[in-house]
Amino acid sequence: MTSHESLLSANAPSHHVGVEIEDDSSGVPHITIERPDSVLSGYSSEPLDSQLWDQLSLYSDTSSTYPARRRPSFSSSPPSSPPLMSVAESPPDYITTVAQPTVPIKYTFATTSYSTMTVVAHLDNDDTRDKYHISISMNCFMPLNHVTTIRRGGTGYGELVAQFEMGISDDPSTILIGNKEYLLKNLLNKRIGSRHAGLWFWNPRRSTKQLLWDCRKTPFVCKPFPSANPKDDANTLATFIPARHGVPGLVIALSQPQVPELTVTPLGQSYFDDLLISLLVIERRRLTPGKATVLKQLFN
Repeated sequence: MTSHESLLSANAPSHHVGVEIEDDSSGVPHITIERPDSVLSGYSSEPLDSQLWDQLSLYSDTSSTYPARRRPSFSSSPPSSPPLMSVAESPPDYITTVAQPTVPIKYTFATTSYSTMTVVAHLDNDDTRDKYHISISMNCFMPLNHVTTIRRGGTGYGELVAQFEMGISDDPSTILIGNKEYLLKNLLNKRIGSRHAGLWFWNPRRSTKQLLWDCRKTPFVCKPFPSANPKDDANTLATFIPARHGVPGLVIALSQPQVPELTVTPLGQSYFDDLLISLLVIERRRLTPGKATVLKQLFN
């Protein structure tokens, strides 16, 4: 073998590549060329013995590969349930209802942010939790319209009581009470007097709780309508002292609180939703500056 043939033999891959010469009977040499296997033929689709996956070993012995906290558990027994609480260990019953007040309760409108306030009882009452949450937002399509939202509790996530929209718009003012929407003009109207000092009638279509707000003098007085005796103070549902007044020349006592104050009688507690809704709408209209003829052209 020549040095060149030795070099070829040394560099040959493990699969045999070469030329074999055979003589046939006629003396003509017959050449057989063994072609090398393709590159891919050197890689079998079957895994080697050392590469065979022992599926059971992945679960039976993982201490050398995974820490103990990552070992999968295949326990066939169900997880143990906590012991049942005995009757003796049951928690006590809690009273979640508030007793009906037997005396008039004073509430204030406390500002909580630039656009929210809450209705909360005075500190001298037994229940000083926030009763209502009131927020003001703007109608993005009509920035001159403002939306007032009333919810139960002290946050903006409580049950919706009512929502009304008022402002400068061609569309009429609307109010949403529960899941029904009404035109505001069909629920509230002024009977007598001026806008600043008038007699306002609240007539919710969904119930018989009709109210009559007398805003001709301070404090404002609200009574049910129709009332057996309008002059009888026993029929009073609520009184309201505003922080500001829009009545020119009206004298207000120096003892007027710095924040609006609403006093609700025991009889008026069942009317509270309507008292608050109607009062907010009345104050919105009463405190709007300008003459009535001009306001009717601008405001809805």
